[in-house]
Amino acid sequence: MTRSLFAALLLLSACSSSSSPSGSPSPDGGNAACPDLAGTWNITGHCDASLIGQSAVVTQTDCSISTAQPFNGFTGTVTSDGKITLSGPQSCTGTVTANSISMTCTPGMCEVTLAR
Repeated sequence: MTRSLFAALLLLSACSSSSSPSGSPSPDGGNAACPDLAGTWNITGHCDASLIGQSAVVTQTDCSISTAQPFNGFTGTVTSDGKITLSGPQSCTGTVTANSISMTCTPGMCEVTLAR
């Protein structure tokens, strides 16, 4: 490896490292590493049709989330790349965006979608 290429790689690695820990809070109190899911969500899809149209409240601390009625008892995490994992009465995994949550919950294979 030439010295200039080695120096460029060394500089690049020094610039890409960070002294702040992953998942550290952003200045506005949110978490820069995780999507902000806190707030009220509308249930747009669920295997129990009686839940469609209801609201669910999500609370979030860093990358940890919990839900209120009608999903009381679920807790979990969300990753920086938008993967969600919940546990409680069922186990749920899925993906999130700024305006939607889409999960599959087991046992029972229930598809759940939420929208802001």
